[in-house]
Order: sequence, then C-alpha cells, then structure tokens
Amino acid sequence: MAAKISVEMVRGAIADIEHPTISCNLVDLGMIRDITIKGRFVIITMALPFASMTIRDDIFKSLEKPIRKLGGVLDLHTTTMNQAELKNYLALEMQNQKGDF
Repeated sequence: MAAKISVEMVRGAIADIEHPTISCNLVDLGMIRDITIKGRFVIITMALPFASMTIRDDIFKSLEKPIRKLGGVLDLHTTTMNQAELKNYLALEMQNQKGDF
C-alpha cells in the first residue's frame, strides 16, 4: 500500500518547478494558491496572472509528474491573480525572464 500523501509532501515535490518562461519557481511567483488532498487526488489551485494564460498545459505537465511519483492524481484548478499577486508576479517576471526578450 502506498504511503498517504500529505500537503507537505506535495509542497516539497513541486517546490523547484519553474515557470516555463521565467527563471523562478511557481511557489515564489505566487501561482500556487492552495493544495488539498482527497485520497489519491491532489487538488492544486493555481493563480494565473491573466485569464487567457496559454501556458496552463505546460505547467500542468510539470506539476503532474512529481504528483504521480507520490502516487497521486493531479486535479488542477485555475483562477486569476488578484492585484497584489499580479504586482509581485510581474516584478519577479522582470527580474527573472528567460531568454532574450
């Protein structure tokens, strides 16, 4: 029988996952708003800076792999960042942008 998954285990498993276009992890960017465990299901609420964010699928794949290693199934919910979260996100984006933009 697999070990029971905890919120702390999930936080540790996803702590180093970086945004696809920003050299900063999703937690520091303020994108991981909530983690809930219901049996094998790991429900992550992710705050996106903009409602039409097209990188959701890339981030889902990045989060899904470590959750699966823990024996869980990812259920990703999305919402839009509030103004304070967006301000922090944009500041970190400017400091950590990947590539030549």
